[in-house]
Amino acid sequence: MKRTLLIVGSGFIAAELARTAQREWGWSVEVLFRNYRNPALGEVPNFPLPSGMDELVRLLDQVRPTDVVIATGSSFVPEINRDVEKALDQHLNGTLMILDALTRLKQPLRGRVLLIGSASEYGEFSESPVDERHPALPRDHYGLIKLSLRHLGLHFHRVHGLPVVHLRQFNVTGPGQDGRFVLPSICRQIAQGALASGSGGVVRVVAGNTSVRRDFLAIADVCRAYRTLMLHGEPGDVYNICSGQAHQISALIAMAAEVAGVRAEIEVSSQLVRENDKAQAVILGDPSRLRSLGWAPLVPMRELLAQMIERLTPVAGEGAMPAGKQR
Repeated sequence: MKRTLLIVGSGFIAAELARTAQREWGWSVEVLFRNYRNPALGEVPNFPLPSGMDELVRLLDQVRPTDVVIATGSSFVPEINRDVEKALDQHLNGTLMILDALTRLKQPLRGRVLLIGSASEYGEFSESPVDERHPALPRDHYGLIKLSLRHLGLHFHRVHGLPVVHLRQFNVTGPGQDGRFVLPSICRQIAQGALASGSGGVVRVVAGNTSVRRDFLAIADVCRAYRTLMLHGEPGDVYNICSGQAHQISALIAMAAEVAGVRAEIEVSSQLVRENDKAQAVILGDPSRLRSLGWAPLVPMRELLAQMIERLTPVAGEGAMPAGKQR
């Protein structure tokens, strides 16, 4: 079956997924964006999201997608906490409109609808790694919004028969990600420091709580996980999107410095410490359910850091950015 993927959203993940699906999988890809057309989309066909239902349904009938990935809204928690109303609109209102429109198509979807949730839906958990059976008890706005997204998708699956699959993503990262997030920020500081000090030099890295351990997954592995779920995911189910390995932030700073041929001197900034860092020392997911479908992560952490530093090195002179708050 020829796949036609519709992506709603134009952020880091959406743009990388669009390019990967088009270039590597040979899928037809169309992107709908709301307020921002990401230049990283390149030649991928993209259109503003219509504001009216009739116009949206007409557009979807023309595109005739087999699969839909809804990746709207920011995942940068401090930004969400500053403007919850905006976050609700980005994550829920647009998703509701798309799901409603999909129920009105002349031909039903033959693939899947992926809704992008978050590990924040779990809230605090003592078990590690955490799997999909753990109760969802979010403790912040972001987790609550994403859990609401889960219930929204489940409603459209049960009542309207939409093949909705819900993803609980842990930390996704890679070349091109917003520099406010922790690993892009670390890699930018390392890249700039390496240019300034030369091989063997000492680079100062400003970060938040560096003792916490977090589960990171390369964007390339995330895109492959999406493909696996569009082909084999069980509608109505939840899947963790994670590596199954937790890395201490201080160890990642040291690894990034080693990759760049320098030594890191860490400066902890209290302004970069999130509440979640104080409550949850380890956030580690169990990807067994996703692995059972044939997926496995392929990008080692050292290789991922090298890719990010290489991407940032030509622009490192534009200025360092303190390491973003860990999720």
